[in-house]
Amino acid sequence: MSVKAQTEKFSYGLTLGLNYPTIGAQYDIYSGQGNPTLGMFILYRPETGIGIGHPSKNKTYTLVSDEFARRLSFILQPSFSSTGFREINADRRYNNYYLELSGLMYIQPFAFIDEFNFFIGIQPSILTSYNTELFVNGFYTNQSYDANLNTVKQLNFCVPFGLSIALSQAVWLEASYIHSFTNQNTSQIIKGRPSSIELTLRLNALGLLNQFSKKEDLLRKQINTLSKGSLLVMLPTPNPGEINKLKAENNKKEIALINQELVERNKKVMREFKSYFDFCHVYFFMDTSAYKIISKNFNNVFVNSELTTDPMIKPDSSNFFVASFCNDNSAYTTKNQYGLFVYDDHINQLPKPFNVPTNLIGANLEGDPINFFKKKRYNYSIVSFEKIITRFNNRMLRYKD
Repeated sequence: MSVKAQTEKFSYGLTLGLNYPTIGAQYDIYSGQGNPTLGMFILYRPETGIGIGHPSKNKTYTLVSDEFARRLSFILQPSFSSTGFREINADRRYNNYYLELSGLMYIQPFAFIDEFNFFIGIQPSILTSYNTELFVNGFYTNQSYDANLNTVKQLNFCVPFGLSIALSQAVWLEASYIHSFTNQNTSQIIKGRPSSIELTLRLNALGLLNQFSKKEDLLRKQINTLSKGSLLVMLPTPNPGEINKLKAENNKKEIALINQELVERNKKVMREFKSYFDFCHVYFFMDTSAYKIISKNFNNVFVNSELTTDPMIKPDSSNFFVASFCNDNSAYTTKNQYGLFVYDDHINQLPKPFNVPTNLIGANLEGDPINFFKKKRYNYSIVSFEKIITRFNNRMLRYKD
């Protein structure tokens, strides 16, 4: 599966890196330490090759073909980094801080796989500050050390090379070895920049914008398709387990209250959807028919305003989504909450902008915070669904062309 690396002619972004000096591989007395690198970059991607025209003949000699040029990228990258390593026996630590300016060339080795690139470049840097620290009484403290011969404004020259992998249009992961030509560190003196290995995350700003734009386009396409289909509103029915328990207790009054509340609530939901939702056609079914909706069997499923099944109501089963005022697990609170939940045609919760925090209904229930204590359960029929339905409708219309 291709992630399609970012392909604009010019782009830019940030880099976050972690470097680790390799001086410990040269001298056993040293141990490298991980240190951060932070930078920004400008990327140029050629669109055409390079050719030279003959001065006397009307002919051009190709030096770099268009095909090969499109497999190259060039990056200019200013950055700030610190490097550090420790002298094990003396427990002494050496810290150096650099301003760098890297020039990198990326080569795509495979014509049809642009996620993998090798790169090589040059990296001059200037030492902005340094220190030597000694571990004393449980802390590292700055100490002068005659063997540390570094000087501020000292120039260094490195060659980085490595592998870059595009995780997406916006994010590249890079592993590199940075070879220093000014490494003069020995077991007796400290001077120059040591070679290092580095892991880098390259965050491409235009790639990130493209990802958001692509996601927005797909969302608009999905919503525009749904606008030509139907919203199927699922209406709740009494919980069989609860009803059976009340029957065993011979609590006919509570059963009647449950049935009455659900009938009033469902009729209210139907009226307010018909009044305030015009994004697409809307139809209603009872939650006991949910399995038929999933299997797209629309025979004798939908109900009329009296909550009775009407076989004449039969919307197109090829393009629909589902909504319900019900209790479900909210992606925002991760708790079971009551509100308007929106689902796909397999009754899986949809993301934003279908489900948002304002779809949820709080425990106060229309300004009555003690409603729960007045009854054994919430009386949802007192809720005005108009506001939530209107907001939901307007969100859908904003994405509709």
